[in-house]
Amino acid sequence: MEQQQSQWADPSAAPPFLIACTAFALGAANTGLVGPAGGLGLGAWMFAVFVGLMIATIISFARGDLIGGISGVVFGPLIAGWSFMSSFLTMLQPQMMEAAALDIAHLNGWVLLTVFYILLVVTYVLAHVSSIMALFMVVVDVGILLFAIWFLQGCPAGKLQHIAGWLFFVIGAEFLYTGTATYINGFRGKTVLPMGGPILK
Repeated sequence: MEQQQSQWADPSAAPPFLIACTAFALGAANTGLVGPAGGLGLGAWMFAVFVGLMIATIISFARGDLIGGISGVVFGPLIAGWSFMSSFLTMLQPQMMEAAALDIAHLNGWVLLTVFYILLVVTYVLAHVSSIMALFMVVVDVGILLFAIWFLQGCPAGKLQHIAGWLFFVIGAEFLYTGTATYINGFRGKTVLPMGGPILK
């Protein structure tokens, strides 16, 4: 008698929802909608997002989904690290000229430049899968680049931070759509919310 193997549920809708939470939180923190003290809450929420992404990553590997698993391994820690650093720097805004804060800001900038390159690769791959996801990722690329430049400048208060922050609200909405489409389309077993065909072949 053959033993029936358990089947892991598909976690692919969870990461977009979690990343949407990240995007909205970072948007609010960088547009002045929440004060500097909100950085304390930001760090806690980002840790929760990191835990959720790691759970989804483990399930993806268990299902044999290498793309989902590797993406989680790469972006989970990056989101956690950047979010904690971002919350720390948000709380230190009045003392932003201090050497320690500037060093951390510059370090974040260099890391985000690397993330920007990685996201360009992801955008290229998604262009072979889904036009909507690829276009969404272009917006993410721009947002990450703006934040990288802002960090490298020492996190000065001004338009660049606010533009990047509002752009992250757009990114949050995009990932909400991606998660909703993935969840509903998978539940219904048909395309209810379109994701578009490939741009590149």
